[in-house]
Amino acid sequence: MIINNMSGYRLINRARQLCQEQGTVELIRRGGPYVCRRSKNKMKRQIFRNPKIVNLNYKLKKSIKHRKYTSTNPYQIIWIDPIKIEHDVRHKGLPNKFGRVVGGDWDTTPEKFEDSIVYRSLKDYFDRDIAWEETDLCKKLQDSLNNNKPIRGRKDINVWDRKERIDQLYNSIKSSGYKSQRELNDSSKRHWNGRDSYHPFFDEVGVAISRDGEFMWQHHGQHRLSIAKLLNINKVPVQVLVRHADWEAKRKDIPSQISDFSSENGDDIHPDIY
Repeated sequence: MIINNMSGYRLINRARQLCQEQGTVELIRRGGPYVCRRSKNKMKRQIFRNPKIVNLNYKLKKSIKHRKYTSTNPYQIIWIDPIKIEHDVRHKGLPNKFGRVVGGDWDTTPEKFEDSIVYRSLKDYFDRDIAWEETDLCKKLQDSLNNNKPIRGRKDINVWDRKERIDQLYNSIKSSGYKSQRELNDSSKRHWNGRDSYHPFFDEVGVAISRDGEFMWQHHGQHRLSIAKLLNINKVPVQVLVRHADWEAKRKDIPSQISDFSSENGDDIHPDIY
């Protein structure tokens, strides 16, 4: 096996040092669980790259606990104006899983999406011409690296790598428009390597819907959504992870509640009704 990054070299050096200092038995004792864990995670990722298996797994869970899952297609892509996503509920303890229905007051005290460190930093960098290294996001990433914490699950990446990726994302959306992850994957014919999900079918901006039908950012695509807002993109694809139980109940009663689903201008039906 070819090790093609610095984290791989560090891992080999640590194993060699442990073997030299404490012997082969200790290396096996301490390294065995790590290898098993990595193998299990890799196998899981390979299995759940198949949309059919993911859908089968969802149906099985829904058949057991149907009240916790929506009655509609959990993977449906909805195109909405990013301006409508004003709030952020990622810290409300919601499950980052498709098709979930959750009651409670999680939608009553959301944070402002545009107060997030990612949005503020990208706005400073792209709109206000503040140097990348002076943004709060860069400082946070550098602090994580200084404390030996991974960035998006990796320790072999630095703040300038992140800058380059963000620049590429911004320029791509600016020049070619906002495309769904499925479109990007099909057009490039590349092997999917997304870090937010196992497959491009499941990697759009992840939102939750409040009891009143408001779209709130929850998981996946924070950088994409921030850039779409900065570039005044009209529509972006989202996938609903969680619906409030009250909203799910309204969705099931469309004929008698049809006026509640109208948008502010009164002309359109709420995009989650299909």
